[in-house]
Amino acid sequence: MKILYIGMLNSSHTVKWVNAFSDRGHEVTVATLTGQTSLREEIRPSIRVAELPYGGFKGYYLNGRELKRVYREFRPDVSNAHYASGYGTLARVAKIPNLILSVWGSDVYEFPYQSKLKEKILKKNLAYASHICSTSRCMADQVEKIMGRETDITVTPFGVDTERFCPAEGRRPDLADSKVVFSFAKLLIPNYRADLLIRAYETFVSETEGAEDGSELRIYGDGSQREKLEKQADETGLPGISFMGMIPNAEMPEALKESDVFCCVSDSESFGVSAVEAMACGIPVIATDTEGFVEVMGEDAGFIVPRNDVRAVADKMKLLYEDRALRRSMGEAGRKRVLDNYDWNRNVDTMLELYRRVIGG
Repeated sequence: MKILYIGMLNSSHTVKWVNAFSDRGHEVTVATLTGQTSLREEIRPSIRVAELPYGGFKGYYLNGRELKRVYREFRPDVSNAHYASGYGTLARVAKIPNLILSVWGSDVYEFPYQSKLKEKILKKNLAYASHICSTSRCMADQVEKIMGRETDITVTPFGVDTERFCPAEGRRPDLADSKVVFSFAKLLIPNYRADLLIRAYETFVSETEGAEDGSELRIYGDGSQREKLEKQADETGLPGISFMGMIPNAEMPEALKESDVFCCVSDSESFGVSAVEAMACGIPVIATDTEGFVEVMGEDAGFIVPRNDVRAVADKMKLLYEDRALRRSMGEAGRKRVLDNYDWNRNVDTMLELYRRVIGG
């Protein structure tokens, strides 16, 4: 199968999809805007990259002719644009036929509410597509809300490699004799609320005997708020808060295996792949009640708490700190849920089956 993937090559999600297609023996071309190719070295050598000449917002309009040329030269069996606002616009402007459009999150939760013009653009992009994909059921519902009607949408979860993301050998949460490690792994930007987590950790430690010496908070990631967050952590006076920096996804399994509890305190989340990765490693999760986290976690993989609620997060940290058996049971439930629903190989099968169906149609 010849697959034209239209999307940003500075995203680990893109790398994961195109490498999976290539590993299955398919011929892949990635069409991406100039300036969005920072992860080019991480894709398979067999994958062709068509770097379109114009960057920035205007590039989604000015690259239409060049994308059409790429399409005609490659002659793909199937074309899949990822991100319904920017790349959805580019694919529509280029008049790519039989287009599959994958929505990602902010393109349908934020973009259409920024102005009437942006809402109109998104609706045109969604209507142009022959088929729409979403990584979660809740995001598919959001698409239907925007469209104002029921729409044929295929849910294609962005799961994890359950052989890489797996419980650590020899380490069981109920037998751990070292510090209890709370972890966070997200961009350090306002939406993901690392500031709230630091406040919750400070509250938990102040109210829990032995927690200052018996626990750690490890913050993975980088972003515009890092300096501010480091200052906030210093002001707590707690030695157990560490900023680990941004690490490659290839190193995340080992980081998670050194953790006992994973924390996701976002204000919004359309899927929640970070929670899925932690669950796959058998780690209980404390997450906010965003649609994405509620959908992927189910009932037994951890605790769902209200957004922007320091008290609720601190209480669940205390409970999991003190109850090793609970950490173990929730971790096992999370691992089972991932194996049943978010195994990456099965997710790739779902996408490829959709491709075959679109080709056949």
